[in-house]
Amino acid sequence: MSSSSGNVVLDVTALTKQFGGLTAVSEVDFKVHPRQIVSLIGPNGAGKTTFFNMVAGQYEPTSGDVIFDGQSLKGLRPHQITARGIGRSEEHTSELQSRVDISYAVFCLKKK
Repeated sequence: MSSSSGNVVLDVTALTKQFGGLTAVSEVDFKVHPRQIVSLIGPNGAGKTTFFNMVAGQYEPTSGDVIFDGQSLKGLRPHQITARGIGRSEEHTSELQSRVDISYAVFCLKKK
């Protein structure tokens, strides 16, 4: 990913989440630069929702760090992360729920 600005708004480094013996997310690195649109894609069960839950503070990472606007989010509660400018919402598409359970996670990064 390249950007005209060298600044990084969101810098995720070696983010890992383990649930007992299961590793749901393993050492993910992810950077978002100002005015950049990025996506995280993968098949069901790949760990996308777990990744978003760690960034938003719903899950505490087993290891790694999330840096937003130059400050670590490690140890912060979800409401504290929201106050810093990261918001998350989930959207469930009711038309398809009888056939397929679809969940979309949307993040909004607000530069102060």
